[in-house]
Amino acid sequence: VHEHNIILGLTDYLGLEWDYVLTLLAFCGDEQDKRGIKRSLRYVETRAFAFYDEGVTDLPSLQDKLRKLEQMEEVEGQLRRMFGMGERALTPTEKKKFSSWLYEYRYGMDIITHAFEVTVDTKGSPNLKYMDAVLANWNRDGLRTLEDIEAADAAFQARKAEKTGKRSDTEGHGSFN
Repeated sequence: VHEHNIILGLTDYLGLEWDYVLTLLAFCGDEQDKRGIKRSLRYVETRAFAFYDEGVTDLPSLQDKLRKLEQMEEVEGQLRRMFGMGERALTPTEKKKFSSWLYEYRYGMDIITHAFEVTVDTKGSPNLKYMDAVLANWNRDGLRTLEDIEAADAAFQARKAEKTGKRSDTEGHGSFN
């Protein structure tokens, strides 16, 4: 009887459609199975209220949210391996940075991996704060693809070489005279 009340509460109290509830039940069941925890409608209810509070109140927005969660889980695994984080829980800061790279900046793993390589080349080891700054700068500058980033880097290197070349030419003339 209690379980029925939970399900009815989702439809009556939150006003969720049955397709939404069924999709959420399937998602939560799979999620609980993956984590090796006993299936519980209380868990479904908790997720439903959390999603509702985020404005995820209809089936299309739920499907979008579940796609993002699935993508985040996949990318999180790749980022954990990249940074050597193992299986420990991510800090709120790490979660926020990973989420901003994917959903705010809308970068794929190709650009995130490139930022990681730039970070390691510059700092000598992985550095989440530095990498976040690199990605934030690329986003601020409107760099959306690897080609954009490489072109901007080539232009920067050319300006840097031009400045260095002018200084060394001046220095060179002074030392020969």
